[in-house]
Amino acid sequence: MIISSKLAYSVERGSKAYIFYGGENFGEEYDSAFLPVGINGKLAYEALKGGKYFIVYDGTEIGKQYDAAAYPIDINGRLAYSAKEGNKQFIVYDGVEIGKGYDSAMDPVLINGKVAYIANKKFVVYDGVELGKEKNYDGVYDIFEIHGKLGYHAEKSNHYFIVIDGVETECDGSTGSLIINGKLAYVVDEAGKNFIVYDGVEIGKQYDHVRELASVNGKLAYTASKGDKEFVVYDGVEIGKEYLSAHTPTDINGKLAYIAETGGAQLIVYNGMEIGLASGQDFSTGPYEINQKLTYQVQEGQKYLLFYDGVQAGTAYDAIEDPQVVVDGKLVFFAKKDGKWFLVMEK
Repeated sequence: MIISSKLAYSVERGSKAYIFYGGENFGEEYDSAFLPVGINGKLAYEALKGGKYFIVYDGTEIGKQYDAAAYPIDINGRLAYSAKEGNKQFIVYDGVEIGKGYDSAMDPVLINGKVAYIANKKFVVYDGVELGKEKNYDGVYDIFEIHGKLGYHAEKSNHYFIVIDGVETECDGSTGSLIINGKLAYVVDEAGKNFIVYDGVEIGKQYDHVRELASVNGKLAYTASKGDKEFVVYDGVEIGKEYLSAHTPTDINGKLAYIAETGGAQLIVYNGMEIGLASGQDFSTGPYEINQKLTYQVQEGQKYLLFYDGVQAGTAYDAIEDPQVVVDGKLVFFAKKDGKWFLVMEK
């Protein structure tokens, strides 16, 4: 993780754990210390010592010690995290414990300056008011804001809904939703097919199925299928129909990238240019963007390779995690080889 231009990571040595930040040991010796994050430009991480968990923020242990303390996040420049005492899970936001009256309180967000979270995994609490509790949902998830109104996803008896300002709309549960330039897009099932509702307008009804919604340069992209053909639709234009299959539309520096299948081989098509794989290779992760450059991982046998801006980064590894870029433009990632994890930095 890069925080204020410095690399932060956790290290285990024997039975102890340490946090390194900017090349130096940061904080104390812990029984365990978990991957650090940046909160308002400052280092935060979760740690375990003497059987109790706590959060360390900007070098200081924050608040109380708990049976569990995890997932520090930034909400409007303030620290929030999940905590647990006994069988009660709750939220600590800006030093205040929230939701202790429920069995669980999780996934806090700030909407119109007010905290919203999921309680008991079945309804939302917004500014202290319970929303959707009377619906008896089997589950709720993914709170979001649209035009100043609170929205969330809900499930009941294998039916899925988007709920905005208390109004339910049934949707496809496997695709989720997406907000592009303040416009909500989601997928609806109907008579064995599905289509997209985007800013209140139904689109894609001519297809059998749609999935994988994405925003590319501020325009809607998705994967569509008709008959035995799968392709990408970008800003209303069908793309990739010359391939056996085209899918996974992704924004890379404002340009469309997607994966294409041709007779058993896989390609990435980026800004109209084909990028092929060597024999015996398959895409593992990606395409995605790092520092405005195309990045992806491939698997070759039991090994993994990382490609960045058209060039293989490092060598073949047993595993690759958390590729990112330091402020000076050098690629950094964690890799595993011969049973050991280490840091790889571009020269």
